[in-house]
Amino acid sequence: MSCFALLVALVTSASARFVTLVVNNNPDLGPVILESAVSIGTNEVAEIISSKGGGGIHLIKDGITNNVALSIALGSYPVVIAGPAIVRMNATDGYCTVKIEPESFPPGQTLILPQGTVGIVHVESSTNLIQWQDEWVHTFSNTNDNRFFRLRAERSLQ
Repeated sequence: MSCFALLVALVTSASARFVTLVVNNNPDLGPVILESAVSIGTNEVAEIISSKGGGGIHLIKDGITNNVALSIALGSYPVVIAGPAIVRMNATDGYCTVKIEPESFPPGQTLILPQGTVGIVHVESSTNLIQWQDEWVHTFSNTNDNRFFRLRAERSLQ
C-alpha cells in the first residue's frame, strides 16, 4: 500500500518545464557569437519546441556533441534528447525554447511485476494521506512477460 502512496506523490508532482535560451547580440559589439545553455537531468527528456535565429543548437550527451541547425530543429522529426545532457544554443542572435519533462517511466517511479509471479496491483486514493481506499484492484497470475505499471495524474478541463 505504501508503495502506491509514494508513487502517487512522486508522479503528481512531476510536470513539464519550459526554458527559453536567448542570445541577444548587441550590434554595436560587432559579429560576436554568444552561448546560452540548459542542463537536462537524469530521468528527464528535452524537446526543442521553437527556435529562431542564426547559428545552431548543440546537444551534448556522454561527451559527444551533436550540432543541429536552428532551421531544421522544428522539422518533421522532433529533436529530443534524454538526460543527463546539455542543450546549448550557439548563435549570433535568436532564441530556442526547450520543453523538459520527466521520462515516461523513471525506474524509481515504476512498479514492476516480474515474469512468472502472481501479484495483486492496487490503485488507491486518500483525502488525508492516512486512510486509503482501493479505486482499482487486479490480480495477475503467472504472467508470461514482465509487467510494468505506472500511475499518472492529469488535470481535466471539466
